Amino acid sequence: MPKKTSTQREAERLAKFLSLEPSQVETFRHDNPRFAPAKWWDYQPTDSKQWELVQGFLREAWDDNFELDLFELTRLLLCVFDPTDTVEAIFNDPRRPVFATLNDIADDSGFHIGVRYLAEHPWAAKVCKECKRPFVADIPPRKYCFEKGADGLRCSERVIARGHLKWWHTKGDQNRKENREAERQAAKKKTAR
Repeated sequence: MPKKTSTQREAERLAKFLSLEPSQVETFRHDNPRFAPAKWWDYQPTDSKQWELVQGFLREAWDDNFELDLFELTRLLLCVFDPTDTVEAIFNDPRRPVFATLNDIADDSGFHIGVRYLAEHPWAAKVCKECKRPFVADIPPRKYCFEKGADGLRCSERVIARGHLKWWHTKGDQNRKENREAERQAAKKKTAR
């Protein structure tokens, strides 16, 4: 596997975040402390938690191959923030904004770094053709992710193995029959002399 930059690794965390289930949030937070501000994970401006709203915005971007217009890019960048650092929180305003203002964004989180990387390299935001998981490609033509499945194979290895097996079942049988027939004919010629 090719060596990755820190910005590519942040983009890969976005792919993992995209598939995150509520039961996996604590583990993800623990493993990726720079991904988003700690208070953001529990922030709930609407009926859903903020991370679930952001996951939906990110899924839309991924489905569009990260071909983002200015509105979509700004929406992604302004939806991850420390809710305790907003003007509303400082002045005890009861409103709970879904998006930060430009003044509220102080730190560059891993989320922001990953979004900017994919905005600059939209070809990298892919969905694996084998397992259907989102992943970050290292080269534009890559179709399969690097994750190992339950069988211990990466998706590309599994596809290659399946292709070899298919060839073996279709062409291999025919080749074996032809080889056996050729061997029989050669044996007949030897015994006939």
